[in-house]
Amino acid sequence: MVVAFDIDGTLAQAPFLPNNVRQMAPKPEMIRLLRTLSRAGIQIMIVTARPERYRADTEWWLRRQAIPYRILRMRRGGDNRPDPALRAEQVADTTILFDDKPENCLKVKAKCINVR
Repeated sequence: MVVAFDIDGTLAQAPFLPNNVRQMAPKPEMIRLLRTLSRAGIQIMIVTARPERYRADTEWWLRRQAIPYRILRMRRGGDNRPDPALRAEQVADTTILFDDKPENCLKVKAKCINVR
């Protein structure tokens, strides 16, 4: 089983701030849930609409929060699709998605848990 977690608004306080990626505040309750699932043997995937050019800062933030994950999927350069279309592709092979945007939940085949 693979469970996906969005970053901005789900694991981190929204919105995404390009100049402040490393300073974004975490959402401790969601990070605790992610860690619990990981300890139970669930594979964790992190998904985000952040552009690929923010990968290094995003990976740094995930390490700083001690977030275990197997895969990090980001928006490729030149991909200007709306977030719901991107998210549907990113999580095509997952069982559950945790996401703060209801419009993303409507487009995915996985069971989506909308978080606020």
